[in-house]
Amino acid sequence: MTDGTSATSIRIPLNRRSAIIALVTLLIIVGGVIFYERATSSSSTNAATAKTLAQEGIAAFQAKDYQLCEQLFTQEIAAAATPNQKSIAYYNRGSTLVRLNRFPDAISDFQQATSLAPGFQMAWFNLALANQSEGHSAASLDAYNHVLRLNPHNVGSLLNSGVMIYRKGDHHEGLRRIKLAISLKPAVAAQVPSNIPLT
Repeated sequence: MTDGTSATSIRIPLNRRSAIIALVTLLIIVGGVIFYERATSSSSTNAATAKTLAQEGIAAFQAKDYQLCEQLFTQEIAAAATPNQKSIAYYNRGSTLVRLNRFPDAISDFQQATSLAPGFQMAWFNLALANQSEGHSAASLDAYNHVLRLNPHNVGSLLNSGVMIYRKGDHHEGLRRIKLAISLKPAVAAQVPSNIPLT
């Protein structure tokens, strides 16, 4: 399973709509990580079924048929033969639920994905974004911090958590994270809110 190290940074969402746009932007940017699929047991009927359902779910997602997509990924969860496959299926469905504006359900699916695959960075990152969109600052920051334990140079988590921490009053730590994100990817400086001084 991919560890999501190619994740890019995005602006802190100010409301639910911008959170959806930010998450979708992230999913588009990371391409193949969106719906990661791999059958670890190709001889297994369940693995083949899960893979077929994943492919159909991806096609439905690309066609913007999110209701069908949710159904297919729900079936994929049931058919998945391994914890790794199940975590990916939960991640896929969670990403779909975000598109359906069902953030609490998406949070639940991302939590399932991370419990089955604790090293799944993209699931942790999207869990942080979904929690942030629901106003769950502590849970969001916890998930960003988990990503940073897995990959201390995850630009998106550095930037987003840095802005959150800065806004909570810890300017030193917030700026440290923001500046580290900028040092790793200078273009993200344009995404820092204008009320946070970088100098």
